[in-house]
Amino acid sequence: MPYSDNKRLGRRRRLMASGIGALAGFWGKPSASLAGVTPLYVKGKKSPGLDQLKLSDTPDPHVRALRRLSFGYRPEDLSAMMAMGADLDERLTNWVDAQLAGFEGGLPTGNDPELAALVNDPEVGFETVTDSLQTLWQEYRVAAPEWPHWMMPTIETQYLAFLRATHSRWQLGEVLADFWHTHFSVHGAKFEVAPTFVHYDRDVIRPNMLGNFRQMLEAVTQSTAMMYYLDNVFNSVFGPNENFAREIQELHTLGAINSYGFTREQDIPEAVPIAGSGAVLPAGLKAGYSERDVVSVTQCLTGWTISNPYNDGLNTGEYIYYPDWHDNSAKRVLGIDITETGEDEAHRVLDLLAVHPNTARYVCRKLCARLIGDDPPESIVEEAARVFNDQWQASDQLAQVVRRVILSDEFKSASTWGAKVKRPFEIMAGVLRSCGGFTEKLIRADLTLGWPEVLQLGRANSMSVNFYWETSNTGQVPFTWVTPDGFPDRQEAWLGGTPLVMSWRALNTFFIQWFPVDLNDINGPWYDYRPVDAVALTQAMLPPAQHTPSGLVDFWVHRILGYDASQPSTPQLNSQVRDRLVAFMQQNAPGPDQVLDISNDGGGPSVWEEYVTQRLQTLVALIGMLPDNLLR
Repeated sequence: MPYSDNKRLGRRRRLMASGIGALAGFWGKPSASLAGVTPLYVKGKKSPGLDQLKLSDTPDPHVRALRRLSFGYRPEDLSAMMAMGADLDERLTNWVDAQLAGFEGGLPTGNDPELAALVNDPEVGFETVTDSLQTLWQEYRVAAPEWPHWMMPTIETQYLAFLRATHSRWQLGEVLADFWHTHFSVHGAKFEVAPTFVHYDRDVIRPNMLGNFRQMLEAVTQSTAMMYYLDNVFNSVFGPNENFAREIQELHTLGAINSYGFTREQDIPEAVPIAGSGAVLPAGLKAGYSERDVVSVTQCLTGWTISNPYNDGLNTGEYIYYPDWHDNSAKRVLGIDITETGEDEAHRVLDLLAVHPNTARYVCRKLCARLIGDDPPESIVEEAARVFNDQWQASDQLAQVVRRVILSDEFKSASTWGAKVKRPFEIMAGVLRSCGGFTEKLIRADLTLGWPEVLQLGRANSMSVNFYWETSNTGQVPFTWVTPDGFPDRQEAWLGGTPLVMSWRALNTFFIQWFPVDLNDINGPWYDYRPVDAVALTQAMLPPAQHTPSGLVDFWVHRILGYDASQPSTPQLNSQVRDRLVAFMQQNAPGPDQVLDISNDGGGPSVWEEYVTQRLQTLVALIGMLPDNLLR
């Protein structure tokens, strides 16, 4: 309800500040209200390392698996996994197999009903997600709409990424989609890319990411988004452009680690087969690429372009091979003479890259780093690479590799837990998933409107625009990494002050947002708008007798982190962390077991009864930003 008492509003803002103070107590200097408690994470100028974050018990192995293989842990997901077998190995195997079999890649259908209902809801307002490539090209490129509408295919795909991470039942597929979008990164906000970005996500990445890498490599190479992003659309014998030819070797296949620079071909060693692999390598295949190979691959790719007004004149936005642009000179790549001609020269190059053992090692190292830890054990990297190489022609090659990594001893080992931290997108999507998603619908706002008009359209619209703004401040709105190396995937990039503080601020806006009732009078009454209603969820799932400071903390710690205080013999959250959370929720209440009225939004008869609702909402955001929740 609206509040006209500005002093009361000011106290609410101070309550938010007290939540930030409590969080500061976890990371460094304690808040004033907790000044007598020793800070858990004392840091100087450097960000805390993973060894400083791992203070709580290592979670149960089932919980560890779900926290790694989904965007957000939920107790109901654990219950489902526990029903899938008699022990961890059987349960994890059955869960992984079900996830790989159920994921369909494209837009959600009947086997993902919750997500499908959201995406197809007319009030959500998605307009581009079902458009064909040809329609996208004509309506958002050829028609040359104004900038906000030009960008809508990317904006809608970004919103859809959050909905998928939050609501999809096929969480492993969503985690892998995030990985492959980073591996084959395209800056979705680039002017030439945005009009067809829906196609890149829906028809290029998702349908191929559990299939065959060679097939996926060609789909990416021919995609309109990648063609424009890395300029192969302009690559011709009259004006060769090496951007994509370089990145397909440096980032997508062999990796920069296998660059030999200006080394002469005769001085580059031959590729070393993976131990135990039955893949047949071409005789004389070199271990890596040189600058000469970059030039040769560029020449092989001349004529691979997109139909537009400047080549065939048909302007369909689809891949074409334009023979007039092809360089017909002799070529040699990775020590192999290219005997094919025309369009098939590039096909041969893709074959060489896909069968290369160092492509297998490079790609599998990145995959293991995503699923296990920043520096995964060499044993699982080499084993995954063997499967990758052996199955390089199999239609389910990538699914086989994923399955081998997840079912490995290295993945299941407690020693590898916490060797990875969450990035902002994972933090926010994870807490949203644990809470069941937004209370209001995340809709595609019309960004041609100014802020006052957007607010006047209604609460859901204003929430959606503010959500986009707040998440952009964290540094990880999906598909916005400018350079082709994709979002960083090591802890050093994400444990700095800016991503942590901005993620905390964004999380707070999920649970408490303030908007003026009268947009022309910001000093007048404001209303408390809750995009995620933690109070309603608590009331629905936790009996009133357990609405105590300790009961509320234990409920939300269990819901987000998987630590079950009702089972003291199982792994538990660090006791000092729990004490801090209980102290924050308790404030001046008589004790940690005092039943609180969580519907009390101010004006209680006693000081400790005031703003219980606000504290509960802030508590959930606090748990979402605990160091424990940053670990994977």
